[in-house]
Amino acid sequence: MNEKKYCECGCGKEVKTWTNGVASSFVRGHHMRKKGYRPPPTGPHYCQCGCGTEIKPNKSNGHISKYIKGHHLKGKTLSLEYRIKRTRDRWGKEPTLSPYLKETFISFDKRMKRWTACITENGKPRSVMHANAVYRQHFGDIPKGMVVHHKNGRCDRISDDRPDNLMLLTDEWNLRFFPVLAKGFGVNEKVVTDTYIKLIDNKTHDDGLFSELCLALIEKARKSKH
Repeated sequence: MNEKKYCECGCGKEVKTWTNGVASSFVRGHHMRKKGYRPPPTGPHYCQCGCGTEIKPNKSNGHISKYIKGHHLKGKTLSLEYRIKRTRDRWGKEPTLSPYLKETFISFDKRMKRWTACITENGKPRSVMHANAVYRQHFGDIPKGMVVHHKNGRCDRISDDRPDNLMLLTDEWNLRFFPVLAKGFGVNEKVVTDTYIKLIDNKTHDDGLFSELCLALIEKARKSKH
């Protein structure tokens, strides 16, 4: 009777003996383990990041990872140098840093033609409009029903998201009134915005603000012709 042989990694499992009497040195998948390996204790194993998720042993070799994929850095503060290197290695290009938000990566969204910022909220990274993040950082929360508007009428350049170029408008003024007035009077939105700001500074009532703005733009157009 042939003597039983066991995996050389030290796991204690019996290896297969072939019909010619030759036994394998390792159980399948155990050849990469160091000699003297001891299997982990029995019972459930949980991700060491503290999330509480149970990790099942690998079916082929019984190996149990310490972390769920992506959780090995959870809760750790990564240095800017590490993050830049990781981005270079992953995407093969130099990351762009926001000049208005500390150590924040930004990227250009070609579809929206605007810059987005990668921020962390409640421990999770997410992408937001760079202009919105800049406004919150410098002026506070954006009230419900309000949106961030660019005073110069542009949003495609990083410099357009500078704090002094941002203001709040209702969604109706930002997406409906300003574009319509700019197109109707044949002017840049910056002209509409500047005129609007002057009226607001003069404390014109909201009820008549649209009419006041139209009259001011008509007067401005009249003066430009003379």
